[in-house]
Formats: sequence, structure tokens, C-alpha cells
Amino acid sequence: MKKIKKKPAILLTILLSVVLVVGSVFAFVPMTFGHTQYKSIAGAISLGNDFGGSMYAEYDITKESSAEDVDVQKSIQIIKSVLADEGYPSAEVHSINYDKIRVELSVGEGEDNFKDTYALLKAVGVGVFELRSSSSEEDTYVVGSRHIKGVSLSTYQSYTYVNLEFNSDGEEAFDQLLAKCGDSGSIYVCMGGQTQTSFQSKNVTGGKTLPLTFSDYNSALDFAMKVKLGTLPVELNADTVKINTIPNNSSILPIVIALGAIVLAAIVYFILRYAIMGWMNIVSTLAMAIVATILFCSIQIIEFNTSAFLALFVGFAIMTMLKNNYMQQVHGEYLQGKTIEASLESGYKKNLMGTLVTAIAILLPAIVLAFVASGIIKTMAMILVITTLLGLFESIVLLPWLMNIVEAFNKGNEKIYHIKREEV
Repeated sequence: MKKIKKKPAILLTILLSVVLVVGSVFAFVPMTFGHTQYKSIAGAISLGNDFGGSMYAEYDITKESSAEDVDVQKSIQIIKSVLADEGYPSAEVHSINYDKIRVELSVGEGEDNFKDTYALLKAVGVGVFELRSSSSEEDTYVVGSRHIKGVSLSTYQSYTYVNLEFNSDGEEAFDQLLAKCGDSGSIYVCMGGQTQTSFQSKNVTGGKTLPLTFSDYNSALDFAMKVKLGTLPVELNADTVKINTIPNNSSILPIVIALGAIVLAAIVYFILRYAIMGWMNIVSTLAMAIVATILFCSIQIIEFNTSAFLALFVGFAIMTMLKNNYMQQVHGEYLQGKTIEASLESGYKKNLMGTLVTAIAILLPAIVLAFVASGIIKTMAMILVITTLLGLFESIVLLPWLMNIVEAFNKGNEKIYHIKREEV
């Protein structure tokens, strides 16, 4: 890497210190401003049912709908997928004697989180999605899972489209609906027997896909979610649903302590083994912890339960391994008789390809899982992707850059590295 002169190194040191102090405060320190409580970015990360309070709902499966085992299981998988997309990958969904479906979600602290979770549980029982030629049930043509095989979103300019994809029966039923409405009729969108909205039939054409236009993206997301829930193979009775809360019976503190102990052990190991490079590891670890915290908080579908923390432990081990490889390579170069500056340069170059290959070997399956899996497996894969990418950046960019700053002041002095060559 390019050498840094002393004056720029001083400026970079000051700037980095300010960024790390401010970032650490906002990422990890809860604060109170008057009547407003700031939980910190770490405090805002979603917790799964293992550690937070939870709310559950039990829905009766209506006698009119199919209650075959396979339909119930398919409905459970759809509900799990929808809830994972809404930021609840660890949601517990199961049947009770194939007469009921129970859904349990974690609830964050605060009234807003309580209301959001309650509203989402109510939405699960939104009822069958239907397209009618009037508000009357007798004029129903397109019905939920019988006719709709997929729901997707697309955007164009300032509009968002919820695209309903029909199966062959659905395509035929929609054509019949258009014929009934003619050029001057209206198509009614109903859920659970209640009219939600309507639109003019003259504005749409037949085919395999019906795009519905929304000017507000969040409204489109909410509608798409309800359509997916309205295409369940079984119908849930929203009138008899029971919603209740479960208090928090477990603590996240032991896992946080365990994670802290592992991080501390790694820091002590690097300091004892690699001296100044170990001290710079503290800086890089703190920087990556801040970035990881921001990412975990901002990515909605990441929710931390026991399995997610297991993925975090594995991710930290990967980050530690990548850094250790870099430092070990620098040590090896110095022991071969090179100067400190030459060791840093050649150690970086020789370690680069191996680090890239290792990271890619871990990233490829994790990325695939992040795209194709669902629920907690998707969350674990995303955590591995994030930690591996951060570890790659830390070992091939941040740590070597920090060592260049050190050398701007050190000028090749060997003492701070605590490396001894064997005397010949």
C-alpha cells in the first residue's frame, strides 16, 4: 500500500479518533434527551422470541375451507415467508390439531412496536383475496389460491406496481370478469368478504398478469403482503381470532457476555502475539463493530435469536482468522530477514490472494442461502455474508492502512513489533 507521510497521518489519526468516538456513542450508548429516550443503534436491533416479549394469535380454520394436512402446511409456509419479509424471520407458526393456526411474533419495546405487531397479526387473518364485478359475493370471479400463483412488486418512475400472476384457471376467470364488467364497469378488490378498493375495467387488459398501480411504495408493500395472505390454501376466521402477549422469560445478557468474552480473548491474543498490530486490531475491531451494528439494525429481515447469535460467533471467528493470516504473513516476512517496512509490504501482497480466495469460498454459499432460503436460515446466511465482507475489508484494507499510519511515526523501528529473529 502507498506510504503515508507524517502530517497526513496526524490528520487521519485525529479524524479517525473522532469518528470512532462519535460512532461508538451512538451505536452502543443509550441516552436520554429530556423526555426522549435514545436506545442506541444496538438497542434498536430486532430480537427474536428467544429474548424479547412476544405476542401470539390463534386463528380458527373455517369449516368451509379445505383443511387437508397438506393445505395447512402450505399455508404455514406462506405465513412464515410473509412474516420473514416483514422482519420476523424467527416467527413461530404451527397448527393446532389442524383446526387452528398459531402465530407467535417477538415484540420490541415501546407502544409503536406493540401496535405494529398487533396490526401484523390481525393482517394474517385478512381473509380470502377476491376480484368481483360488484360488491356482492355472487359476482366473485377470481379467488385467492385457486387463481393466483404469485405476487411481485415492480417500480417505474414514481409508481409502484403490485403484479398479480394468474394460473391458467385464473387467467380464464379474469377474462370472464372483464367480459362481465365491459368497458364501463368496475372491478372490486375484496379481502375477507370486505371491499378494499375498486378500479375501472377499461384501464386493464386480460392476460397472465394484472398490475395494480400505487403512488405510495409502503402502501404497495402492505397491499402485496395482504394479497399473499389472502391466497392461503385455507381460510382463517378473523372474527374468532385470539391475540395475547407472552412476557419475556429469558435474558440476552449471558450471550452478550459470552460474545464480549470471546472478543476480549481475541484482542488479548493479538496484542500478546503481534504487539503493535494487535493494538491496531482494537481500532479495526471497534470500527467493524460499529458498521456491523448499523447494518444489523437497518436490514429489516435480520432478527437476533439464539441461532442468529450462533451465526455471529461463526462470523467473528472468520474475521479473526482473516486478520490472523495477515499478521502471521507479516511476521513470517520479517523472520526471513526483511525490514519492517518491507515485511509489511510483501506480507500484504502475499496474503492478499489467499484472503480473497478464503473469503469468496465462504461468501458464495452464504450468498446463495441468503437468496434462496427463508426464515432464520436466511438471517444466519445474511449475518455470515456481512461479517465475512467486513472481515475481508478489515484484513486487506483497514488493518494495512492503520499500519501505514503507524509507520508514518515509527519509521521502521522494530521494538514495537516484539519480533525476535533467531541469532545465527
